[in-house]
Amino acid sequence: MVREGDPKPGQTLYLYTGMRTKACRKLGEVRCEHVDRIKLTRMRDIAIFGDGRDEDETVQDIAEKDGFPDHIAMFAWFEKTHGLPFEGLLIRWDPPEAAA
Repeated sequence: MVREGDPKPGQTLYLYTGMRTKACRKLGEVRCEHVDRIKLTRMRDIAIFGDGRDEDETVQDIAEKDGFPDHIAMFAWFEKTHGLPFEGLLIRWDPPEAAA
């Protein structure tokens, strides 16, 4: 279910790090590929509602793509930061083009 304000495939995404700090900086702009609803459970499982997940993609793959060393660290961070179960968006984008 797409909600108003959610990113949509084809839109430009603006990537930043250090949001809400003096160290905030723009990382780049990328094209949104897929947006799926996601739920992380207390049982350390992920449910993805949409068509953006590769059939062979594991929970470990998702964690690593999100910058975590492994799925254990990802679930620990989400539990501490947001509480479990967590429901949100899994936003995928094309990798930025290499600088010339």
